[in-house]
Order: sequence, then structure tokens, then C-alpha cells
Amino acid sequence: MSRIGNKVIQVPAGVTVTVSPENYAVVKGPKAQLEFQFNQSLGIKVEGSTVTVTRPNDEIFSRKIHGTTRALLANMVNGVSVGFKKQLEIRGVGYRAALQGNVVNLSLGFSHPIDLEIPAGITVTFQKTLMSSSKVPTNKQSANLLQKSEVLENLNHILEKVFAMLMSMFHVKLGRLLSKGGHHDDQKNI
Repeated sequence: MSRIGNKVIQVPAGVTVTVSPENYAVVKGPKAQLEFQFNQSLGIKVEGSTVTVTRPNDEIFSRKIHGTTRALLANMVNGVSVGFKKQLEIRGVGYRAALQGNVVNLSLGFSHPIDLEIPAGITVTFQKTLMSSSKVPTNKQSANLLQKSEVLENLNHILEKVFAMLMSMFHVKLGRLLSKGGHHDDQKNI
């Protein structure tokens, strides 16, 4: 049994979910309207302010798409009611981020600054070291629910590189400390 697939989706006030017999879902809310064609082998039932996804059998394919379908529907409901938001915290000496018009300028310890252009429909704000980005989905983007925006992917990729670089520096320093013969007091040389 899929734990994610069996969860009931709560539909907030102001959001309507309609599902055709062919599993074509339309989710309307205050921020946008999203549409998506789900696999027809699953059962999607809208009852009042809840949506449930059921699978007809325990075949491998049905089990694979059960949780995915429920997660996509839940994300559609969240997207049309609240929108999507990503917050990143930049820590480090000399690390800076600045918003210059429609471009995010990042100084993250590389030999050059990184400039990322902000796509239409995404707003970026800065608070000291906290950067947040929010996106309101549009009907054109409903087919691309599985893809993140380019800006967030680039920022995540850069931050992963920075984290990997810092971890490698930590391991090098730890290796040097251990190679100099530093040992714990509880250990005895035999």
C-alpha cells in the first residue's frame, strides 16, 4: 500500500477540483487554473472538500503511479491556492546576493560573479541573507508541473557546489589534523 497515495487531499475554500471520467483534472483557485491528464487506470474521486486517489490492483505500474498521481494533484491544489515558494539562506564570509532589475547577482566565492535572469512570473525578494522566490503557476505551465523553474534549479545547483566545496575543505583540514598525530586522550598506543 502506498502511504502517499492513500492520503486524502484536503481542498481549501475558494478552490474547485473537477475530474472527468477520463481522469482529466481541472483545478481552479484564486491564483491560477491548472489542468492535467492523469492515467485512466486510477480512480480519482472528488467528495465535498476532499479528493482521493485509488488504484484498481496491486500491479507494479499501478503502484508506481498511485503516489505520483496523488502528489501531483496535491501540488496542483497548493499551487492555485497558495503558490510555490522557495527560500534560500546564504551563509559565509563574503557571500552576497543582490537584485539588479531583472537579474540576481550572486557572489559565492567563485572567481566571477554569477548573474541569473529571472523568468517572467517569478518574484524574488531579499532580506539580509535570506532570499525567497515565489511563482504563480499559469495554464501554460500546467503541463510542466514536474519541472522546476530555471532560476531555482540554478540556485540549487550553485548552492550544492558550494556545499560540496565546503565539505571537501572540511575533510582536507580534518585529514591534516589526523595525519599530524592528533589522537584522543582515551586512546592508548599499544
